Amino acid sequence: MIAGLNLKAGRLSIALSDYTTAFTLFEHGISYLGDDKWTSQYELSIDLFDSAAEAACVLNKRSVVKSRVEEVVAHAKCFDDSLNCKYLLLCDIMLLLILSFFFLSNEYDG
Repeated sequence: MIAGLNLKAGRLSIALSDYTTAFTLFEHGISYLGDDKWTSQYELSIDLFDSAAEAACVLNKRSVVKSRVEEVVAHAKCFDDSLNCKYLLLCDIMLLLILSFFFLSNEYDG
């Protein structure tokens, strides 16, 4: 119940463009799921982990994106359940490549 409320509040925070608060709420929601989350609360777990990965991506928390995506991929019952997380990981990697290219090209422009 508390985890679901954290999901709702986090989504409202995203609607208000407050990704920092949303990320905190999603992480708190995950902490309330319990050890058997992937069997007893599968849909809520997918939603919270997916949302946490999205907020972490926006906040450039690369290690969190990676860990949340890995957990969803490990426990997803079908490909569609992990699709958005895989997309977020790809976006995170692309952002890293773009920023690396930007900083490297600016080094030589002097």
